[in-house]
Amino acid sequence: MHFDVDQRYSLIDVVGRGAYGVVCAARDELAGDGGELVAIKKVRGADACHAERERERASVFVCVPSPADRCVV
Repeated sequence: MHFDVDQRYSLIDVVGRGAYGVVCAARDELAGDGGELVAIKKVRGADACHAERERERASVFVCVPSPADRCVV
């Protein structure tokens, strides 16, 4: 799956694949000193209803840095 993101994000690694898409770890280069770790999910084949549900789910996640410098939700 091709993964295009805004230039402000530097992709680090794929952290998960599932039935609905792919999640990548990335660094938001515009968020403070050294950037902030974020997770970006690309949903494949989503209709408008599915996409909205994914946006709602994502708004409740909290990123907790792990010892391996990965974002764990």
